[in-house]
Parts: sequence; C-alpha cells; structure tokens
Amino acid sequence: MPVHVPKTNPFDDSAAISEARAYRCQDDIQDSFSAYLCDESRFPGGCIDELVFTNSEKQIIDALNRASAQDLPVTVSAGRTGIVAGAVPLGGILISLENMRKWYGVRWNDETGKWCVRLQPGISLDTLQENLDQGIFERIPGKNGSTNDNSPVDTAWEKFKSESANWFYPVDPTEKSAHLGGTVATNASGARSFKYGQTREHITGLRVILMDGTVLDLQRGQYIAQAGDSFIIEGNTAPINLPVPFYHAPVVKNAAGYFSSHPMDLIDYFIGSEGTLGVLSAIEISLERKPEFKLCGIAFFEEEKDAIHFVQLLREARKTNDYIDPAAIEYFDSGSLNLLRNKQADDGSGSSIPPFPDGAGAAIYFEQEGKEDDLDNFFEAYDQCLTQCNSSMDETWGGMDQDELTRMAHFRHALPETINGIIGQRQKNCPALYKVGTDFAVPDENLEKMIDVYRQKLDDAGHEYAIFGHIGENHLHVNILPANEKELKEAKTLYTEFAKEAVALNGTISGEHGVGKLKKNLLGLLYKPEALDEMKKIKQSLDPRNLLGNGNLF
Repeated sequence: MPVHVPKTNPFDDSAAISEARAYRCQDDIQDSFSAYLCDESRFPGGCIDELVFTNSEKQIIDALNRASAQDLPVTVSAGRTGIVAGAVPLGGILISLENMRKWYGVRWNDETGKWCVRLQPGISLDTLQENLDQGIFERIPGKNGSTNDNSPVDTAWEKFKSESANWFYPVDPTEKSAHLGGTVATNASGARSFKYGQTREHITGLRVILMDGTVLDLQRGQYIAQAGDSFIIEGNTAPINLPVPFYHAPVVKNAAGYFSSHPMDLIDYFIGSEGTLGVLSAIEISLERKPEFKLCGIAFFEEEKDAIHFVQLLREARKTNDYIDPAAIEYFDSGSLNLLRNKQADDGSGSSIPPFPDGAGAAIYFEQEGKEDDLDNFFEAYDQCLTQCNSSMDETWGGMDQDELTRMAHFRHALPETINGIIGQRQKNCPALYKVGTDFAVPDENLEKMIDVYRQKLDDAGHEYAIFGHIGENHLHVNILPANEKELKEAKTLYTEFAKEAVALNGTISGEHGVGKLKKNLLGLLYKPEALDEMKKIKQSLDPRNLLGNGNLF
C-alpha cells in the first residue's frame, strides 16, 4: 500500500540571511577557491562551472533550478574531510553549505528523555559541542525547528540553554571539523560508535530538498512503508513514486550503498546517501547526557591473541556486568607499535609519544563512562577481564585527569601521523605513492578469520603494514605502506582481495568512510545485481537525470 508524503514550503529566512555568493569565473575559482575542488582523498580532476555559497533553502532551490535548466551536475560541499572523493566535483555547480551553521530550535522528547536540536547542515562537530558547552547559540529568529509550530519555543530554549553543558552529541569521527551535513550524508561514526552507534541512530528529523526543488520535512517514524510498496511524494512538477527495496543492508557496521530495512522509514533513504538523493537543509539530532566521568585506559599485551580475547570478554561482559559498558574499544597491532617505537627512536628524548612496554605486541584502548561512586567497581571488573588475558590494570595506562588523557591521546593520534609521515618521505623519491587503507568490517564471529587473512597475505607479500582501529565492531583499518610503485600495485591488488574476503565473511566494503568515487567498483562485490538495480531505481525516482552527486556510488 503506497504511503503518501506531502511537500512543504521552504523556510522564509529572508530577514535573517544574506544573499548567496556565486562565482563563475574560472580564474577566480582556481585562484581563490581551489580547495573546494578536492577533499582529503586528494582525488585529482575536480572542476566546476559555478561555485555558490548558500545561506537558505530558497538559495539552494535557486541553485538546483539553474542546474536543472542547464542540465548541469550538482555536488554538495560540506567540510571536505572525506577520504573517498565524495565531495570532489566533476563539473557543474558546487553548492557549499558552510555558511549555513545556525540553530533552528530545540524540543524535549518525552519518550526518550533527551533533547532534540535542529540545526543547519554547515555547523562543524567541534563548533556544535563548543556551543553546547558554552550555552551560546547563533539562532535563526522565529524558527523553532519542531513539527509543532505552536510549541513553547522560547521556554524550551531558556531551559535548554541553562543545561546544555550537560549534553553532548556522541558521533565522533576522527576529524572534528567535519560538518554535520557531511556526517549525515555518509552515516559517519567513530571510536564511540561501539556504544552509541552510527549517525543514523541519532537523527530524529531532516529537511531535504530534492533535485526538482521539492522540500520535504521528515520526522523519524512519520512515514513508514513495507518492502515492495512505495512512497508517493508530492513533487513540485509531478508525483514521485519512490520504491521500497527488497534487498537487505549488511548487518555489520556499514556505510556502503543505500540503506534498506523492512519496514523502511523514509528518512533513512537520505542518511548515508552520499549527496546523491537530495540536499540536506536542516538536521534534527538527539543528544546524550554527559556521564559523570570517563575512565580511559590502554592495556598492553605480549600476544595478539590475548588482546583479541580481552575484546571478546568485554563484549560478553557488557551483557551481564553493570560495570562493563565501554563506549570505545580500539586496537593497535604489533606493526602499529613497532612504527611508534621507531618514531620514538627517531625523535629522541623530545618525542611526544609516551614510552610504553618494550615487550608489548598489541594494545587495546578503551573508554568507560559512568558515575564516580562506581570507580572501584569499574576497576575491579576490568581487572578481572585483563587477568584472564595475561595482563592487569596495574600494567594498564588509565586515568581520568587531563594529563593522563593527554598522554593517551598523544599515543592514539601518533600512529596515523607517523604513517602519513613515512609516506610523505617516500613520496619525495616516488611521488605516485600513497598508503592503501581498508575500511572493512565483519561480524563478531569472523573477526579472527579476517585478521588471519590480513596477516597471511601481507606477510607473504612482504609489505610493511599496520592494523588498528575499531575492533569492538570488528572494523579494523589495515594501512599498507608501499615503498615503491611495484609494492603500490601489489597493495591495490591485496585491497581488492581483502574486500572479497570481507564480503565472503558476511561483512562490508565500508564500515564508515562511504563509497564515494573511489570505491564504487567494490559495490558489486557487496550487493547482488538485483540489489544494485533497486538502488538505481531509487536514484532514478528522486533524480531522474542523475545530476546530484555525479560520480558517487554509481
């Protein structure tokens, strides 16, 4: 049975915003805005006919109308922190949402006991948290951002401001300068996703502008349909028949392809769609209450098997033990630790990497949130798990004060910095080199199998590599460090072999980074042709001329 979805009017922000800025001169674009032609992937060939900085929904619609009239592709630009070239434009119009960083409104959700806040998509995650901590918000006058226009918005705002410092947004990708809209477009996650999940779990509402200028105001749970049915959207020019797919998304942490579930919530089409189905103009997120304290630790193990066993014990213990519920579990293998040791030696006594045990062959970083009165219970619970894995809390870095947290942060962040430094040095002799990094995730029962595959193939090939990342969700990043172009070619071959193995183990080709332009050749490994056809029908329904996010996914 089809589900009918009405369109809504664009917000009238004319009294609160400035005019859109548009640039069409290629000299201006190349001289002053070349950074908008690339993202962190360094994917080459970015080009545009027009760059427009929008401040309102009406300005977004104007840009989309110009693109439609001229049959120009459209790329949406956020913080450009992605690494799969999703934000790299391939001609046409680039819409930058970076000026849209204000707050629309807040509401209290009685069902969850949490604040929901509605913002524009251009706010960065670090600014979002800074606003919460300081209780200072740049608002758009007269917009409460809720579905009830008669809600007591001013009263809610005053109450929210008085306690906002007690709340946080738990999605924590490595790059905190990422924009909220970009994290929704990629269904981003981070270290804390072990406890809090990916972006999707925290999105309660979206305003989306379709390619024909139709504006949708969606609340989670508002429009639900079953597989094989459809959503009939009141489009600007004609009704839009959006099919509900039959295929299933991977059951592991996943950021590849259009999401599908049975039943299907209309809002979920747009989360993780990588800018290919619509432009996000407002986002409502659910906040979490800050814990009283956070205990962080790095446990060291002589053997990798003990580190993996510790992770497995934590997973099981969280089901029955009130004092084990880690927000994050991160892994460092022997290759990672060896890279850090070498970096320490090169830096000498002034190294920012703190010393760690010489005999350590693996390490696990963990975060435990809770009440301060329970600290002794947390310590004992973790120690019991560690002693079963030939380690202990006495041999673990741990702490809550800023000095200890800073030491652990230096340790964690030093690894990717070290890897990038090594590649940078090698590029001086071979500019074509780059690290080859995986983003695969598998189910719990296949973690050790996947690690065995990585080790066997990499050791047989003789490559330098490091394995690290979100082991709590079996989402490890393998970074291969080629020394020459021959090794780079071999590493790319290994990457594809690893992708096939991850899929064979019921995993995914992307746990958090998305597909973009760089991984679309892998999408066919994960989904059957019938599923890809269903995805293309979704795309065809909302963007018949394939203008939005040109080059992403397909």
